[in-house]
Amino acid sequence: MRKIAVLALSLFVGGNALAEKPRVFAITGARVVIAPGQVLDGGTVVLRDGLIEAVGKGVTPPADAWVIDGSGKTITAGFIDACADIGQKKTETPGGAGQQAPAPQRETPPGPVHPISRIHAERKAVDLLVVDAAAFEKHRGIGFTSAVTMPTDGIFRGEAAMIALGSAPVSGAILRASVGQLVAFEYGGFAQGYPTSLMGSIAAIRQALLDAQRHAVWAARYQSDPVGMPRPDYMDAFGPLAEVASGRTPAIFDVRQSADVARAIAIAKEFALNAMIIGSGAESVEPGAVSTLKKSGYPVILPLAFPDKPKVEDADEALNVSLQDLERWDAAPANPRALKDAGIPFALGTCRLTSVSDFSANLRKTIERGLTADAALAALTTAPAKFFGVEKSLGTLEAGKIANVVVFEGASPDGEGIFAEKSRPALVFV
Repeated sequence: MRKIAVLALSLFVGGNALAEKPRVFAITGARVVIAPGQVLDGGTVVLRDGLIEAVGKGVTPPADAWVIDGSGKTITAGFIDACADIGQKKTETPGGAGQQAPAPQRETPPGPVHPISRIHAERKAVDLLVVDAAAFEKHRGIGFTSAVTMPTDGIFRGEAAMIALGSAPVSGAILRASVGQLVAFEYGGFAQGYPTSLMGSIAAIRQALLDAQRHAVWAARYQSDPVGMPRPDYMDAFGPLAEVASGRTPAIFDVRQSADVARAIAIAKEFALNAMIIGSGAESVEPGAVSTLKKSGYPVILPLAFPDKPKVEDADEALNVSLQDLERWDAAPANPRALKDAGIPFALGTCRLTSVSDFSANLRKTIERGLTADAALAALTTAPAKFFGVEKSLGTLEAGKIANVVVFEGASPDGEGIFAEKSRPALVFV
């Protein structure tokens, strides 16, 4: 992948920092997509000190601006990756949700930790954050300027964060330190510690929330009048779990088996959680999954990770391929359209992709299978901005918002637009 120019408070061209860093830019004569479905032809976008200063036709570039000719190019708000582990310093082998996971470290970590080793709600993505220049550049090469980075192992995995994908130090990369708590139906096998089954994982989730609710009441009463009351124990996980149980912190359920969608929704409803669902990608072929999601009212994050093509060329190998495997493989690119047609709000992400480089090709497949370019753009901009509470600063090209902006070249004039095969980011502002 070629290196693209990255324009920010620090300016990089071809990966090299300029000695003098421009602070004001004016991109003129471009096709400006203010928001999905709102387009200006021959518009101008002015950026100053990391914010959008002006957007529109007839806008005069400021005298102190670096003027960039945008003729033949398309400008959009930077994409938001709704689920990723980008920038996370890996400390453990990640476990799988809804399946057996590798054995956790047997040594008990120091501090007042939860007795179930797979519950570490106190973990924060920002505490493991590093600026991964190579990974950030790959994301920017697709059009991503920010991402929700998530802890990857456990039942209560910890708090996800929204980060900017520029070159700023860690402290300057954090857009929101906490956007939700990751919850997964993870369990281990024999001798890998409790829980060792799906039923045990569900029980652990429910018990952890009940314990956190009880502890919050107990602690409040003790704080008010401790006389004659036993002192409540302290545990690092109780605070974050109580925030989830109260609805103040969203619970983001990582669901990898479509059959677990109903289980996640049942838990969310039981505890009146503020929930989101990271979908399995096979909702459209699982009986009742789409209608269950629609009825729940919860937003969905769809990873654009498709199953590998089943091996059916060889007769012997084909015997091992089930009809369900074939249906899931065939239906995966059409899954986003199925949710769109059902009126289910969804965002797109790169989690579960073997290589982030596959994202653009997979997105084109979804468009070929009926998802409109406007719907795809919404799932990468306005939808994730709303889901994660940053719609006032990200997601559209409006004055006062953060200057996360992408300038595409080679966008086709047909329905695919910026998602066409020859389209690519020419400039990226973070």
